Amino acid sequence: TDVVADTVDTNNLTGVSTGGDRQGCRVFLSTNQDLSAGARTKIQFDSESYDSDNNFDQSSHNWTCPKDGLYMVNLQVSFVLGGTDERTIRIATGTSEFTNNEGAFNRQVSSNSGDGLSVSTINKYNSGDTIAGYCRNVDNNDTLSSGSGSAATFMEVAFLGGL
Repeated sequence: TDVVADTVDTNNLTGVSTGGDRQGCRVFLSTNQDLSAGARTKIQFDSESYDSDNNFDQSSHNWTCPKDGLYMVNLQVSFVLGGTDERTIRIATGTSEFTNNEGAFNRQVSSNSGDGLSVSTINKYNSGDTIAGYCRNVDNNDTLSSGSGSAATFMEVAFLGGL
């Protein structure tokens, strides 16, 4: 069935179906995460603002899709350090940063500290597929900003419905 929200308030939906139709999460870093120069690194999300049906695993740092369908994924990464840096972020699977026909990628070169990159995507996933965030600073060591605020590093996943 289609899901129609009457209101969205403080992460609580009203006027929607319950159970499998209400799947989503917002996860973040509880402490800053250090990056080594050039290393492709999985973001170690370990805290939740919400996780509607416990589909996010804080130890593997993966969201597991509970059913087949379309999912919206938003990844925002806030880098702390500066220098002339090439930074990349990716939405990919829990086991591979490089995926076919799913995920998303963003790249930025700048000399600013406190840079933020974001990327969003809508993709078809199957039940049991995993979603994770990855990042890289090609040129220098860096740090990802922790916290649950809008200027921090976080990932959001929402189940949009079946196909």
